[in-house]
Amino acid sequence: MFLLRVAAILFALYSACGTGLAVAQPADGDCSAAQPEDSAAEHSHWLEAGMREDGLWFGLSLNSAKVGGAPGQIGKLFILGVRYGKIVASGRVAAVEYVADLIPLAIVTDIPTDLYEWGWADTTVAYALGLSPLGLQLCFLPSGRTKLVAGATAGLILFSRDVPVEGSRRINFRFEAGVGLRRAVAPGWSVSLGLAFHHVSSGSREAPNPGLDWWVLRVALSRLRRS
Repeated sequence: MFLLRVAAILFALYSACGTGLAVAQPADGDCSAAQPEDSAAEHSHWLEAGMREDGLWFGLSLNSAKVGGAPGQIGKLFILGVRYGKIVASGRVAAVEYVADLIPLAIVTDIPTDLYEWGWADTTVAYALGLSPLGLQLCFLPSGRTKLVAGATAGLILFSRDVPVEGSRRINFRFEAGVGLRRAVAPGWSVSLGLAFHHVSSGSREAPNPGLDWWVLRVALSRLRRS
């Protein structure tokens, strides 16, 4: 049994070296993706398997959301998020990161009280909190100070009232996908700027079921460290 485990580990390392995407970065070995033996501070921006990310981000919608096929729109989206992430694989070209977001506060403005009458004189604001435990992010050029990132998250969001109109749902599904740039600004610290597509709907669990779609500008501050 012990020999089988050793063989499996060696095979995994061989495969990782061959593809340039390794689940771990060995200190000595033939993997060309391994980090050179320089100071830890000099290469603190390098992404390695096993590293942990703790981050805080803010998003602001660049457009008003269209509500299903109705002729009107509701207002803006403001969203605050806390991110947990862990690098699960890293190589020359890209690093793969599992991510999860906690949303302690989201605000949607100018919600009409009626989907088809559009009583703009009678609008309200909805507050929300949410959790998106399903997320994946790709970080390209993981050894560079500036990285291109692309990813998506999915989960649930709970509003203080039915959204987008009365008779729909307070609990909705939330999906977000976007791209951006991440820049290392200090050992272990990075800032990010990105654009994301943000979708909220009840997933046809309730009628009416109009979805809300925004383009969101995101700014983030994150700390990366070896766990």
